Amino acid sequence: MNPQILDLLAELVRLHRYSLVRYLRYADPWAENREATEVLRQISDMQEAAAERLETVILQYDGELPVGDFPLEYTSLHDLALNYLLPKAIEHQRGLVASLRDAVGQLDDEPEIQALVEEALGEAKGHLESLEELVTAKSAA
Repeated sequence: MNPQILDLLAELVRLHRYSLVRYLRYADPWAENREATEVLRQISDMQEAAAERLETVILQYDGELPVGDFPLEYTSLHDLALNYLLPKAIEHQRGLVASLRDAVGQLDDEPEIQALVEEALGEAKGHLESLEELVTAKSAA
């Protein structure tokens, strides 16, 4: 396995595992809307599952699992209103979608891994849509 592909997969693991949505699960945002917190919880769970699937591939090829933590900038987001945080989560989710799209383009020689990343891309697009719907619903209310 090309070490650059393992590095790419490690970066995708980090982007999923240390996403803003996953951080918000621990930051306890102030939310009036239980639906919004449930959507964030589901996205967080799915991002963790995607990270685990990518880690499985890394381990299959004797790669090293990435280490990391949430970005320090997230620490200022504790106890804020969810309607303030959702646009930030959307911005971060767009970045994840772009990173996954770029990764798919780099994996032409690895069709099985490319299929896994395409699956993660599809999920990420769906998560982006869900976050955007929450903002739209909040604006309409």
